[in-house]
Amino acid sequence: MRWPGTTHDSRIFDNSALCARFENHDINGVLLGDNGYPLRPFLMTPLLATRTDAERRFNTALSRARVKIEHTFGVLKRRFPCLTLDLRLKVQTSLRVITACAVLYNFAKERREPLPEIEPLADVARPNVPAQRVDREVGGRALREVIIRNFDGKTIQ
Repeated sequence: MRWPGTTHDSRIFDNSALCARFENHDINGVLLGDNGYPLRPFLMTPLLATRTDAERRFNTALSRARVKIEHTFGVLKRRFPCLTLDLRLKVQTSLRVITACAVLYNFAKERREPLPEIEPLADVARPNVPAQRVDREVGGRALREVIIRNFDGKTIQ
């Protein structure tokens, strides 16, 4: 296997086709990450130290958005325990399983299906290894500063 279990998520992302598509501007949008990822124009990360109210509002909003995303992942794992375990399938088959789980999740949410009464499996602890700072961070820093200057703190609730 190319990426053993101890490889940090940011390294895997840096070498992914998805990252390349963002870098080539094939995808228009912004991803949210934690401090384990390098800041990029398409990957917003929190400031390590805030100095102004605007910077604190930015960090708070980013944190709230990430909590919502992590909560959704938790619900997906609870509804579909196979997502918590190693799928032990070919990559293309794994992608289909994950996509099917997401579609079924949306269907269940739309129908207001209750979550199953099961104990969720413990998450595997991942080390929070800071990613190396690279030149690509400069564009991300500029974009983050624009967002902070124009952010009113009311966009994400």
